[in-house]
Amino acid sequence: MIAAQITLLRVLFVDDDPLILDRASQWLAKQPGIHIVGQATSGEEGVEAVFLLKPDLVVMDLSMPTMRGHEASLEIKRRSKATTVMLISKNNHETFIESCLHYLDGSLPKDDQYSRLIPLILALFPERGFTFQRLTLGSAAGA
Repeated sequence: MIAAQITLLRVLFVDDDPLILDRASQWLAKQPGIHIVGQATSGEEGVEAVFLLKPDLVVMDLSMPTMRGHEASLEIKRRSKATTVMLISKNNHETFIESCLHYLDGSLPKDDQYSRLIPLILALFPERGFTFQRLTLGSAAGA
């Protein structure tokens, strides 16, 4: 019998807040089928990391100094249309986010990222056939 080989979803997190970056990465890394390939703390680092690490999905903070998340996301999509890019934001800029969706793949508020990120990944990558666990933020911190 041949076992089905699971192709891990390669994820890069980009956020200028190291605490948010670490917690979100640890939380998502506990999901079966997910491999966190890297983290970046600025838009510039995120763009560079995409071309070095070749992630399937980039989860990008919208508000960062120097190169904002939407600028970095545009650069990533311009160079690599195959990379899925999702913006997250502390503020709910619905009009801005809606306009971003014309060239990006998804967005969600940071407040909802732990409840909505998994369903959004399932919607963006239906061919992967993941079975995700329901994890709370507390389980990411080892609680």
